[in-house]
Amino acid sequence: MSRVPDCNAPLKQFARRQFSHWQGLVADCTRADLDALFPRDDDWIGTGMLGEGEYDYIWLSSSGYENPVRAWLDGERLALLEVESPALANPTRLLSALGEPDARLDAYRYTVLVTAGEWVYARRGLTLFVYPTENYIYHLAVYAPCSVAEYEHNLRPDLKVTRLSLRRQASGMDS
Repeated sequence: MSRVPDCNAPLKQFARRQFSHWQGLVADCTRADLDALFPRDDDWIGTGMLGEGEYDYIWLSSSGYENPVRAWLDGERLALLEVESPALANPTRLLSALGEPDARLDAYRYTVLVTAGEWVYARRGLTLFVYPTENYIYHLAVYAPCSVAEYEHNLRPDLKVTRLSLRRQASGMDS
């Protein structure tokens, strides 16, 4: 008889902000697993894109993070957790412990392009968004281990913010 993987262990590790030995979320974690550990930050459900796919998301609270955690759901299955400004202890030590990422992609922080700032540890189910010159981690995403190609196609969050001109907003073109 095979044992069902325990979703709680990596979710608790995420809540404690412990990533130096991170091995990813369990592939079959569900919304019920999240509900057991994290209170909802609010009651609404959003829809957005990860990679090339559309997913629902909810906002959660975690005492380990100052900002709300966004949980992306594929039906009832947890696809990805992400948090802005995770305030990780000693980012330089963490990046050293993790070693070279599987890929370094260009990313955004709002409207600013961060060249090679998306450090993808796909085999570990971890992506850190880093200002490389400062070793400052400005965003974090966790998911079940996969290939870089699977991450880019199915799970990659787009952090780019596009500003609209006042003229465009006033003319109603943004609706």
